[in-house]
Amino acid sequence: MTSERIDLLERGDNFAPATASVNWVGSITVPANSEVTIPITVVGGIRGNIFEYVSSAQALRIKQAGVIGYWVNVVFNATGVANINVLLRQASPFHDWSLVVQTYYLHPQFVFGVGGVRFVNVPDGGANYQIHIVNSGGSGSFTLSQIAIRLAYLGRR
Repeated sequence: MTSERIDLLERGDNFAPATASVNWVGSITVPANSEVTIPITVVGGIRGNIFEYVSSAQALRIKQAGVIGYWVNVVFNATGVANINVLLRQASPFHDWSLVVQTYYLHPQFVFGVGGVRFVNVPDGGANYQIHIVNSGGSGSFTLSQIAIRLAYLGRR
């Protein structure tokens, strides 16, 4: 069997493709140079075997490492200038991965959407993730009102 065929077999594992959608709506103010973790309470669009909602932990479980495509949409009211960082974070054992870093400035209803694809090295046995927001690099603050994250597990490589 050629290595090309083996590669195709590996990509055709029973985990891919899989999808999940995480939506948060509320109001949280994040002052300058601070951070907040947001529990995940609304998950939809779960298909495949890689994502699972863990209600007791208010988290999205990712069961194995692999290539994940993502889309992040954030709505907030900003005062001043700084950076908003959106991550998915597991507290114990600690593991996080950055989805987006966006510079913001004084603006009501600041809205942005960013997507990408990356290899995520999920810890062995999977990990339970919550949304983690960091405000850094300036004196600005913001009040979050909505975060939507779409994930697609594309395979092991």
